[in-house]
Parts: sequence; C-alpha cells; structure tokens
Amino acid sequence: MVVLALAPVLWTLVFVGFAAGPAIRSFDTAAVHTALPAVLSGVLVWEATALGLATGGPPPGPPAVQICALLGGPVPVTALSWWEIHRLRTRPRPHRV
Repeated sequence: MVVLALAPVLWTLVFVGFAAGPAIRSFDTAAVHTALPAVLSGVLVWEATALGLATGGPPPGPPAVQICALLGGPVPVTALSWWEIHRLRTRPRPHRV
C-alpha cells in the first residue's frame, strides 16, 4: 500500500528531474527584455536573503559580522545589476530576431 501511495511522488520527482535541464536551457529572460536578467537576479537575491533571515534568523556572530554576512551576497549582485543596466542604457545592444 505504501509503495502504491509513493508511486505518484516518485514519478513526479523523476519527471521534474529530467525536465529541469531542458527547461532551464530554454529559459531566456533576455528575449523578454534585455534588462530583465539583471533586474530578476537583483530581486531574487534580495528575496532569498529576506527568506533566509525570516526562516533562520540572523547569521551567528557579533553584530558587525552578522551585517557583513547578511549583506555580503545581495549588495555585490545588486551593484553588478545596476552596472549592467547602466551599460545597457549607455551602449544599447542591437535587437535580436
């Protein structure tokens, strides 16, 4: 009975496992808008940080280390995203067909 109950779960895991690769390779956010990959990465990294803070609390250590550990990922990603959007504004790419 347990095997029959877990069969759909196993099938779903196998399906997702084999479908994830082709789905990720064909997911091109730049086809929607050239700035979307930069904006999306900035939003997702801050969202992941907020979720980690909400579910796990602040990182261990003194307050200065907590702040550095908390902001050490999102701030550089945001800076690179802003830089990429700045470059897109100053040096626009030709439209892809």
